[in-house]
Amino acid sequence: MDANPPRRPNRRERRKMEKLSRNATPDEILPGTHRPPFAKDHMSAVLDALKEGLPGYEFAVFMFEKTAAPGQELPRFNYGSTCDRADMVNVLNAFVKKNEHLLHKLDELERDDRAEGSA
Repeated sequence: MDANPPRRPNRRERRKMEKLSRNATPDEILPGTHRPPFAKDHMSAVLDALKEGLPGYEFAVFMFEKTAAPGQELPRFNYGSTCDRADMVNVLNAFVKKNEHLLHKLDELERDDRAEGSA
């Protein structure tokens, strides 16, 4: 057993990490283009398990490498879904709109935390 288990980030540290990721450009998150999909059998197994465990719902699973594997030029990216691509794009657009709205609230909370800490 590890004498010093990893410490979970506190709220302020999590907000800082979230802010860094939300300000990143798409190329910083998923640089360049991507090699062909990978782990297709694993992706299908994950989706099948989700559908069996939670019937009546649709799912999407995204799997990607932030950087290319050693000896490879490009990172890989793959997604699997139980619904049509058009439906998936609509869900993703809704997710982005909702989360963009929430980012402003997180910024306000962060400003409030700083103001409380400076008193």
